[in-house]
Amino acid sequence: MALFFGGRILQFLFTTGSSAIGQLSARPWVARQAQEIHFAKPVLCGDLVYGYGCIAEQTENSFLVWAELWVHRNGIGLDRRDPSGLQEVEKVASGIILYRQWKPETDLSILPEPVAALAGEIDASWLPTIRNVAPSSEISSSGFVRAGWQMSQSDLACAAHAYRLIEDTSAIVVTGNIPVMHFQQPIMPGNDVAIYTQIETTGRKSIDLSVQIRSIPTHRNGKDGCLPQEVMAAQGIFRMICVDPETKKPVDLPESVRNITGTEIGDDLRRMPSLTALMQRKRC
Repeated sequence: MALFFGGRILQFLFTTGSSAIGQLSARPWVARQAQEIHFAKPVLCGDLVYGYGCIAEQTENSFLVWAELWVHRNGIGLDRRDPSGLQEVEKVASGIILYRQWKPETDLSILPEPVAALAGEIDASWLPTIRNVAPSSEISSSGFVRAGWQMSQSDLACAAHAYRLIEDTSAIVVTGNIPVMHFQQPIMPGNDVAIYTQIETTGRKSIDLSVQIRSIPTHRNGKDGCLPQEVMAAQGIFRMICVDPETKKPVDLPESVRNITGTEIGDDLRRMPSLTALMQRKRC
C-alpha cells in the first residue's frame, strides 16, 4: 500500500488548528510558530483522516492550539453514520501551533540574533531545493498564503535533499518529526518562493535538515525601481527517516552519510521559548 505524502498531512494538521480557532473568532490569524510535530504512524492512501484541535490557551492576540490527526484504515466508502465501522482508529500525527494576529508595524522576529541575521545573503552551503510560485488557491482568511502550504513545500524540499544525500533509489524517505518551525513574515499569493535546505546532522537512521523559506515579491517594484529583495518567510528543522519500502520500518543510512555535522542554525532554533512547557500547564 502506498504511503500518503507527508506534506499533505502537515496541511491537514494546520487546517485542523485554524479550524479550531475559526469556531471561536472571526478575526484573521496567522501561524507564527510550530513545535513538536510528530508523525506517530504512516498514513496510507485510502485511509479516512480525522482532525481534532484543542485550544490550550487564548489571549487577546494569540491562540495556542494542540492539533491531532487520526485515521481509520481503508476508510473510503465507510458509512460515517454507522459508529460500529469506525472503532479501529490510530493517531498518526500531532503538534503544537501558535497563532497570532499579524501586525506588520510591530511584529518583529523573535529569533536569536544569529538566525535573524540570515535574512541577507544566503550561504553557499545551503542547497536551493525548490522554487515555486505561491498559489492563490492557498489563501487563508488573513489574505496570506497558508502556513500548511509552506510546511508542505518544506517537507518536499527536505525529502528531495535526503534522497540526494543517500543516493538509494530503493529506499523511502519519510518525515519523522519537526522540532520547530518559525514563521517570520507572511507570504502573499503570487510571490516567488525559494526553499533552501542544509544538513544539520545525521545519525544512524535519521537526517536532520535545516530549512529556509524565502519570499520574493513580484506584484510590485522594489524601492527606487530596484528589484525586490528576498524576505525570510520561515525556517525550521525537519528530521527525515529512511524506511524499508516493504516493511515500512526504519533502516540504517549508508555508512558514507552517517554522523555528518553541518550547520549550527538548528541549535539557535531549539533555544526558542518552548511551547511544550506552556502546553503541559494546560488541559485540553
